[in-house]
Amino acid sequence: MACCCEAVGRPFSSIGGKALKDWLEEWYTGPMRMITGVKRNIRKVIATEFYRLHGDDRVFLEEYPEANCGAKPLFDAIQRKCEGRREITGRASKNGQPEVRASTSR
Repeated sequence: MACCCEAVGRPFSSIGGKALKDWLEEWYTGPMRMITGVKRNIRKVIATEFYRLHGDDRVFLEEYPEANCGAKPLFDAIQRKCEGRREITGRASKNGQPEVRASTSR
């Protein structure tokens, strides 16, 4: 079955059609890290999840229907599922949880 999903079909490329492993370091570090570094990370997360599901398009699309909506919605869905599996944690405020801050404020 051919994959018709852009986010699944080409999770590795965005600059000149090059695979992530072929990206030059200056494309995603230094001043470019906020531009293409973010794109690279999104594609890396998608590719890693795709491989976790054994590179099966059908299984991937069943698990992540957001793949038809583009890379960013797919990335967000993958992040939510990884948080649910406790593989990653969300960012925490250095000032504590909102409930704790509210109870200690005057």
